[in-house]
Amino acid sequence: MKIKNILAGSVLAAACVSVGSCTDKNDWDVDSSAERLFSVISSKISVTASDTEAEVGFAKIKGAEYYIIEISTDTLTDETSMGGTNAKVFGEDKNITSSPIKLSELAGATKYYLRLKAMAEGKKDSRWSYYNDGKAFKTKAEQLLNEIGKSDVTESSVRVTWAADADVNRLVIIDVAAEDTTSIDLSEEAKKAGEYTFTKLASTTNYEIRIYKDETRRGSRTVSTTAPLPDADFTYALPTTVTVFSQEVLDEIVANAKAETGREKGMVITISIPSEIGTLEVKSIDPSTQELASLKLADGISFTFFGLAGEPTTLKVTKSIDISGSHSKISFENLNIEDGGSQYLINQTAGCAIGELKLKNVNCKSLNRSLVRFQGGEVMTIERIVVDNCQFSNQGAGNYPFLYFKEAKTTVKAIEIKNSTFSKLLHNFIVVAGSTGNETIDISDCTFYDIIGGGRYFVDANTVTNTINLSNLVMTKTNTETSKGLRTGGTCNVSNIFFTNDLKWSSNRITADITEPVISSDDLFVNAAEGDFHFKAGTLKTKIGDPRWYNKDE
Repeated sequence: MKIKNILAGSVLAAACVSVGSCTDKNDWDVDSSAERLFSVISSKISVTASDTEAEVGFAKIKGAEYYIIEISTDTLTDETSMGGTNAKVFGEDKNITSSPIKLSELAGATKYYLRLKAMAEGKKDSRWSYYNDGKAFKTKAEQLLNEIGKSDVTESSVRVTWAADADVNRLVIIDVAAEDTTSIDLSEEAKKAGEYTFTKLASTTNYEIRIYKDETRRGSRTVSTTAPLPDADFTYALPTTVTVFSQEVLDEIVANAKAETGREKGMVITISIPSEIGTLEVKSIDPSTQELASLKLADGISFTFFGLAGEPTTLKVTKSIDISGSHSKISFENLNIEDGGSQYLINQTAGCAIGELKLKNVNCKSLNRSLVRFQGGEVMTIERIVVDNCQFSNQGAGNYPFLYFKEAKTTVKAIEIKNSTFSKLLHNFIVVAGSTGNETIDISDCTFYDIIGGGRYFVDANTVTNTINLSNLVMTKTNTETSKGLRTGGTCNVSNIFFTNDLKWSSNRITADITEPVISSDDLFVNAAEGDFHFKAGTLKTKIGDPRWYNKDE
């Protein structure tokens, strides 16, 4: 019994000593103001940027009362003092207390570096945490310029508009092909009105127009000036009330031209077609059968079908155009062409002798068979075919090439295709195999996408001793695994050709001399499926292909 009491007393004494030790103070003081907040986890900092804003997300820190965010166009490091010349600091008023937070008043198309730290009263602020291991993010390009309407464009001028009193002070206009740049300081009157008109421009020229605040780009648009009305012996202004272009209409124009010039042949007729018509149906009826008939161009006369400024009128071709006889020139300019059942623009069987057949600034969204086809046993000759600044898509579903010349009595001496875009070509592109007298095929500054049917050729000049020149081409995505390249009995010269890795020739390969980057057409183009063939930022640096897509740069 006595032993138990001794043990109990010892345990109680030890407990008292222990309690006393817990309540006694240390021999030194702890300064809570010296405590440092934990740093924000860098890998959990996110940035989603628009043109002039960036949303920043981050994982909050326990004990932090607010956060400081700094962005700069200069590189940021721990040795960089806060608030440098090219920096912006957010949160010094202690208003950043939650995540995400939106940073505003940034410059468009600009690289920024970002760092962040946690703050609290009575505690040391955390160390800096850096977005993406110190790498920059980039804001998107601003777009202060309004769409440029057809009524804003003439052959020598372009009017641009933007929000009145926007913070801008300079315009730049670039001749895309010539790479010629002109900078214009905006007057106070122009800034207040939000508009400016460029004058003394070149006709039928592609321009890029940019608007700036000092050196910061705040928008850009591309535009093409219209073509001047071509010189002619007789010019006929088609009334806006005409919606059907028949043989009777054409014959009346020719009769007026003959009466005014006093000539039966050897004249040039320009038919100007106003944009207000919208759709002009090319439709003739054979009076003897009451069936559809081809529109026949009068022998010995040259014709230009010329779309005036504005949204281009669409020629809805119900039966192909007959070019029999002799014509020094036949031209279609500034027009849309629609396959209204014809399947061809020209499907020639009767003999003809043409100096130049030209399509310029033409857009055709669907053509079942060929643009031009010669067939039959009669002698047919074209000195030169020109396709310039055009767009063609969905061609060849009816199993015919885009250009088709295979008869022995057919001579097409020169074919020149330039500054154009071709998408979804379902057959051969050009066939001159079997014809005679083809000397040159020149294809330059063009973009191709989703091309060439199964077992078909890009160019088939088999047995023809000609010269084929391919230059400044972007060629992407064959639509079959058996698409073929080029065959000729002559020679082929290649320069500045780029292929995507989904362009696959099964044989008769064309060689690309630009091999980087190795990417697909989906990775190259902004939206090829919707017809936007601008290059995505950071892809192909070289300016090749159709110049209309040049303006998307980094």
